[in-house]
Amino acid sequence: MNSIPVINRSGYWSRIRDYWEDVAWHVAGDIAPLSRQEQDALATDLHAYEASLAEDGSERAGDMLSAIYARHLRDRPWWHWGEFEYWRQIALAGDRPPYFRCTKDPYAMKLEDDIYDFLTLPQAKKLLATAGLQPPKKDVTKGIAAMVREDTRLFLHFKRGICLTIKEQEFRQIPMHIRKKAESMETASASQNEGFPIMLAHVRPGEDRFIAMALRRNPAAIPPYWPGALACWAPDSKSWLEKLRRKADD
Repeated sequence: MNSIPVINRSGYWSRIRDYWEDVAWHVAGDIAPLSRQEQDALATDLHAYEASLAEDGSERAGDMLSAIYARHLRDRPWWHWGEFEYWRQIALAGDRPPYFRCTKDPYAMKLEDDIYDFLTLPQAKKLLATAGLQPPKKDVTKGIAAMVREDTRLFLHFKRGICLTIKEQEFRQIPMHIRKKAESMETASASQNEGFPIMLAHVRPGEDRFIAMALRRNPAAIPPYWPGALACWAPDSKSWLEKLRRKADD
């Protein structure tokens, strides 16, 4: 009688951390304009973040990421992550991949741009207050936008504040992207070592076209195929069980 084999996942999190390190170095290498030495230092901090997260839990995760961001990128708001920028351009052209979150590049913000493409009204009020100014009493939304357009110094104050907020939000997408790629890599490696089939799981409606786009760009791409995507490699238990049933019938 054929028994259902059990996938050996012992040491799973240890392997995930190993793959995390590999992916962290790859992602850091895609961030400009950092030198190779600066990219290595960022990758080291991202790997240390994952190790600490696994040991201490998520209570300090936000503070740790803020510290890493401040150390490497906060004072350079012109930094960009190549993978993110590729999908940003597609999204801004009107073809946004599911679950991909972005605005226009805040560092490229121009005086004539609508500030509400980058922030909410409460955020605009807060930035105005930090400049020592009060919003108009009537038609506040349009009034603040007009104040920013008419005052170059105020515009630069807003741009700086918007960059600080949005660029850190973009940075915070990196650790989850690294983790999910590491998990897919571990699944693929375990499949080869233990002989079980894998499948692309958690594919949501509308994602197929963008997955095909990602694979045309890089046939060796590993899911998730863009920041925020949910699809990942997972054991294909249905295919596995069908194979076992065929063996049992022989």
